[in-house]
Amino acid sequence: MASLKKALGNPARGEAYYHRNDISDYIIETLHTEIDLQINALRRVGKSSIMWYLVDNQPDDAFVFLIVDSEGIEESNLFFKLIYKEILTNQHLSGVMRATFKSKKFGTKLLEKISKIDVNILTGGASVEFHENLDDEQNYYEELQKLLDALSLQNQRIVMMIDEFPVTVENIEKKYGKDAARLFLENNRRLRQNKTFKEKMLFVYTGSISLSHTVAKLDASITIGDVYSIEVPPLSEAEAIDFINRLLENQTISSENLTYLLSKIQWYIPYYIQIIVEELKRLLKQNPIADNAMIDAALAKAVKTMSDVFKHWKQRLKKTFEGNELKLALHILNAIAENDTMEYNEIQNQAAKLKVKNVSELIEVLHHDGYLTDKSPYRFNSPILKNWWKQHGNK
Repeated sequence: MASLKKALGNPARGEAYYHRNDISDYIIETLHTEIDLQINALRRVGKSSIMWYLVDNQPDDAFVFLIVDSEGIEESNLFFKLIYKEILTNQHLSGVMRATFKSKKFGTKLLEKISKIDVNILTGGASVEFHENLDDEQNYYEELQKLLDALSLQNQRIVMMIDEFPVTVENIEKKYGKDAARLFLENNRRLRQNKTFKEKMLFVYTGSISLSHTVAKLDASITIGDVYSIEVPPLSEAEAIDFINRLLENQTISSENLTYLLSKIQWYIPYYIQIIVEELKRLLKQNPIADNAMIDAALAKAVKTMSDVFKHWKQRLKKTFEGNELKLALHILNAIAENDTMEYNEIQNQAAKLKVKNVSELIEVLHHDGYLTDKSPYRFNSPILKNWWKQHGNK
């Protein structure tokens, strides 16, 4: 049983990645049906790590997996520029780009300029440089289409995986308004549905907030009606046990301690498990014989360790909700932190007082963001988050 390196805060890659064959295999099988995807997963389940596994390992010859993070993008043109640049310069496509430039089917002055400057492309250079000074007035939605049209792909498709796509939609809405955000979504849909381009590239979207909720707020759900959703669940109990044992490396705990630890974790998310196990490993170095009190101490320390992360999550709520919706969301979390559970009818009663109508959507966001279970009576998924919220969330 190989040990795992820790990966706290960043996507797990290489020896830190806990491979889940069923998830990555399912994504690849679905891509073979020529459909675009959104990876729908609660916060910190590990969806970004799964995408990086596909990029790092390129496990299917039918696809070239690429990834971009669009969280900081606030303009439609810069979003399409991000994709354009990744295709042009990615090392996995260097052979494709050489073949494309040699074919002389550029169809765009921008590519012609790039080919003249990057003469090494035609002599076997590893990749293309982008040359930011060439692109001041380019329409990258159009340039991307021209680039796709020119690409000399053979029996392969690019899989463009876009992390934090819903945040980009929100950014555009805040900066330019709902109409601009809807147009951005519609342009993405047109790109996906173009038959010629679909033969060359498929899209996979994911993010720390729900894409479905984001587009629903814009009355634009039709713009992702062609995107198939894949769920990434938490680890199973068997996976969680294996994960814990591999994180412990040469340290061990008894089966009774392990059962107690699992009962305290409850929600088998890789990130939470790593936080607790890291604290437990420190305590085991001081005393190699674990007991329930040691596990409780590790859990308490994990709550403190996660505090800055949870503060950021709370700020995220303030960006997602406003006015009485925010008041309702905070009321729900405060009440459940104090009372352990809350029934749907209790939430409805409070929503009526605050004149909030979209109660189900609000609860769905709290579920997707990793706070709550998905059925009434609602409770916190994670006792770590619950304990932190009880101490700090209502301040």
